[in-house]
Parts: sequence; C-alpha cells; structure tokens
Amino acid sequence: MMTLKPSIHVISQASISENIRAVRWIPGRASFIGVGCTVQGVGAAQIWRMRESQIKSSHSLPVSRPLTSAAMLASSGDSHHVVLGDSQGGVEVWDLVEARPQPISVLGGTNQSAIHALDTCGGCSGEPGPPEVVSGAADGRVLVWDARQPERPVAQLCGGTSAAAWAVALGGAGTEQDRSVLAGRQDGTISLWDLRVGTLLWSGSMEGQGVCGLAFDRRGIVMNKAYAAGMGGRLATINLRPCQPDHGRAMEVQQARLDSVLWGVAPLPQNREVLAVHAGDGSLSVHAYHYADSRHEVGGMEQLSHAQVAQQGIPSFDWHPQREGLWVAAAYDQQLRIGCVTGLRRL
Repeated sequence: MMTLKPSIHVISQASISENIRAVRWIPGRASFIGVGCTVQGVGAAQIWRMRESQIKSSHSLPVSRPLTSAAMLASSGDSHHVVLGDSQGGVEVWDLVEARPQPISVLGGTNQSAIHALDTCGGCSGEPGPPEVVSGAADGRVLVWDARQPERPVAQLCGGTSAAAWAVALGGAGTEQDRSVLAGRQDGTISLWDLRVGTLLWSGSMEGQGVCGLAFDRRGIVMNKAYAAGMGGRLATINLRPCQPDHGRAMEVQQARLDSVLWGVAPLPQNREVLAVHAGDGSLSVHAYHYADSRHEVGGMEQLSHAQVAQQGIPSFDWHPQREGLWVAAAYDQQLRIGCVTGLRRL
C-alpha cells in the first residue's frame, strides 16, 4: 500500500514595501509579527492578521533602528512579548498587545555589532526554568540573559573563535535547572554549552560551511538531538543524547541542496521528528528523521516534500505553535506568505 506524503500549499500571500528579516507567530492567535527595515533603512516591526484567508496589516511598533531578528518570549495571561534584535547590537523586549511608545525592557550589556540571531526558552508550560534569551552577534559574542533581570547578561559564551555567530538555540530544559545553548558560526563551527555550569560540552563543524540556522528538536526536554542548516546546501543532525566516555556526540552532515544556501530549519512543534527547511532559492522542503539502531549513532534524514513557494530566498519561516501544519514565511521578493502542510498526521 502506497503511503501518501505531506503536501506543501500556499494559502495566501501579500506584497509589502518592507524588507522583512524575521517572522514569528503570536501564540494562540491568527496573527504574526514581521521585522526588518524600510527601503529608507528605518526599522520596521509590523503585526499582521489572517482574516478570511487574507493577510491584513494590524499595527506596528515604534522602532527606529533596522531589525535583524525576533523571538517570542514566554508571557503570562493575555500578554504577548517579543524580543527584537537590531543592526546596532540592541536587544529589546516589546509588548505586542498593549500599545506602548517604548519597549518593556532593554537587555543590558549588549553587543556593539549587529545581532544575527535570537532564541528563547523557559517560563512557560512545557519549558521548565526561568525565561531566558540568547543572542548571537557579528562580533562573535553569544550572550544569555534572564529576562526577569535584564540589566546584564547571566553568561557570555566563547567557542574558541571570533567568527560571527549566525545562529543560536536554547534548549535541554529537562528540569528547572538544566539549560543548554547551541551556537553556529560563519566559519562552520557549532558549539554546545551547559549553561548551568558554563562549560563547553562539544564542538563540531559543518565542513567549513557557515551555519545559518540551528534548532533543538524540542526545547523543554533532556537534550536529544538538534538540527543545523547552512551554506553550500548543508543540512546536519546532531545526536545530543548523554554520551558515555568512549562515545562522543555525533553529527551527520548531508548535501540537501546542490546550488543553494539553507537559511534555516524548523522542527514541527507537534512532532519533533518532522522539520521544515527554507532555502535561498525560494524553496521549502519537509523532512523526517529516522533513528539509528544505536543510541550513540545519528539516524537518517528523508525528504518527504519539496515546493517552490517564492521567487527569491526565504530568510525566515515559522510553524504555528498550536495549529499543526500552518506556517508563515518571509522572502526577499518582498512577499509574505501563509501556507499549510497537509498529511502530517499520517507520519
């Protein structure tokens, strides 16, 4: 009997005047935020809503500096907070519900160079521990903050290289105390830290190709595995399970594309073995991970579906945290797209 594979669909798209670098769904809503800059180089942070299968502009945040990255921060009640990174090294927390003329907080001790990546973890159901933020910057610094104490970072991590930190991820939150950080750099190195004790646990390389995207398969569990995407069409899986002295952590790098950069990788919130990969050629693909027989080895990756959804590269993609298969993406053709992947529940 033939098994039907997932199918990628575009539901709606909208032309915009801004250059959007990052998009993130607002949890529990049919709304998302897109951040970047205008053609005049002014910062842009716009909230859009999905209404009757159309993308409609809602309101904007009064930012000034060009924005480069965004991550949703755990919030309580009906509030929704987003962390924004800009081209001058600033990292700020904004309220998406209440109209405020300024950010809720500014994370102190930030970089003096552009923020390339942000991630958050903790402070909500399924992610134990305090709400924390990690940033990766052009000067190579990787900083971690406790969002409740924004005055200064709680950790500054060094991977033995000053190459720009293009990608970061927070995860490994199996308990209230456990937390791990992954950082990927322009020179292709990937580093893993235990944030609780501040030690470097492991480092690897994407065969000299810059790392553009990183993600734990799930943040709120004991470390299991992570995915990495990068230059030269490289896609990697990292086995993060606790290793014995004679077994190091393993990474498997494969050539997922021959002629395009992979901008990022996004595990499906409802199934950590399924992930989306968005690429510089405007394509979107869905892959499935299959475990190896040995817990010390890396399993295999299978491409399930592939579609050309944009005319230019897709720098940002996000799965909706509650609605399985619903996604939003921003492309360099100045189009926002909302779509869905059907057939995921058969996997």
